[in-house]
Amino acid sequence: MIYRFTQSGISTFAPDTSGVYSIMNSQGGTIYVGESAYIQSRLSDHHNRTSDQGTCIWSYYPARFSFRELPSYRRLQVERAMKNRLNPPCNL
Repeated sequence: MIYRFTQSGISTFAPDTSGVYSIMNSQGGTIYVGESAYIQSRLSDHHNRTSDQGTCIWSYYPARFSFRELPSYRRLQVERAMKNRLNPPCNL
């Protein structure tokens, strides 16, 4: 599923559990891929520009996000595969 990258969309749909997520622009291009023990909290950090990647993410006009809940031991592997496949500009 794909959700609106708004504080309301994040608090309503993103779980505060372990997993990976992606942030996309309105054309569907992936801007950033991340992993976190707390998906909702991390997306809120990006939305509020309090993350290290916030400036880059907002320079690409984020509009949507998606996520996949995963146990902690799988997060890095899945995140790495997504970064390699999607080559998001804010993961450089």
